[in-house]
Amino acid sequence: MKTKIEGISIFIAMGTSLLVLSLAFATLTSIARSIDQASNIQRSTQLFFASESGAEAAFFHHNSRGAGVNFIGTHPTQSIAHPSINATTNWTIEGRTSQVDSALNNDATIVDILKEGQTYKVPLQWDKSTNPGENPPSISSTQYDSPDNSYDSLEIRFFQTPADIPSSQALTDFETRYGFQSDAFDPLKGSFDFGDNGDEAILIDWSITRKNSVQGVQTFIPTNNQDCAGYISGAGAGYICEDDIKMTPSGALRITTSDSLPGKVLPGSKDTSLDYFWDCLAGADKTVLIGETCSDYQLTIRSLLKLNDTVSGAKVPGIPFQLKLQVPGAIPKHFPLNTYTVVSDVELEDFSQRIEIEIPERTSIGAFDYVIFD
Repeated sequence: MKTKIEGISIFIAMGTSLLVLSLAFATLTSIARSIDQASNIQRSTQLFFASESGAEAAFFHHNSRGAGVNFIGTHPTQSIAHPSINATTNWTIEGRTSQVDSALNNDATIVDILKEGQTYKVPLQWDKSTNPGENPPSISSTQYDSPDNSYDSLEIRFFQTPADIPSSQALTDFETRYGFQSDAFDPLKGSFDFGDNGDEAILIDWSITRKNSVQGVQTFIPTNNQDCAGYISGAGAGYICEDDIKMTPSGALRITTSDSLPGKVLPGSKDTSLDYFWDCLAGADKTVLIGETCSDYQLTIRSLLKLNDTVSGAKVPGIPFQLKLQVPGAIPKHFPLNTYTVVSDVELEDFSQRIEIEIPERTSIGAFDYVIFD
């Protein structure tokens, strides 16, 4: 005779119910997780396209206004509303230096390195608008700014190591950006052969280009030191050769547009001096005639040799240099960088996205880069 255990049916029913309930909770948790993941993917996609809209707006305004555009404020025209997702994108574009040499006249200053094989170009005419709501230069030509060539001058100075560059905000930014150790450039003080232990060769080539209102594009190239005989005298450096960097006191290699450095104007190979070319003096050297004007100046410096030593195997990151726009008075002109930086920020609920892109500046004014050695 079988004996029934009292309560077994209830126990089995409760166990079965708990199992079903556990499966239901697990299913609901899985569904909730899938919904959260889908929602997160949707928000991520929305954030991506919202931030891209800010970058595209910055690119549009840069391309329509030209080099040197600098919109780093919070003007309403730098915001893009996305009401369908309740989000707003804010964008900025930085294309001009904001740093000055506070030790001397607050001149606007750039500190950088010229890397191996690099062509470094800086345009010297720019849109001075402070926000996208202002008319571009194509509508209002008064929005263009540039150095006053009669009074302002441009100076380029080369160094063996950044430690020799005078202290400035630009130097601090340089150190923050690159983080080089001080000994990274020490090989430049020794028997560094720049990838070739043969004859002395030109290390840095440079030129300045302008638009003549009648004659078209004109380029100034130096004639000093093209045979690398070591022509170094204050601001009289022409071409920069290997030994000039290694043997000249750091910082003594200097090119200044107010100096009467001899050179030629191309095309035509007409003799002139750098100060005449920079000032656009009519009739003085026949490169500018009465009634002609000059605009769209552009500086180009280029590294021609390798930055390694064939004997020791040592390598340097680049040739340190300082670029300064010297302006009489205490108010600097913040001239363009050779790159521009676009930043786009967007927030959506608990999510945020920020993109930052640095783009090389297009600076061609329809001229070839000339390198002519006799």
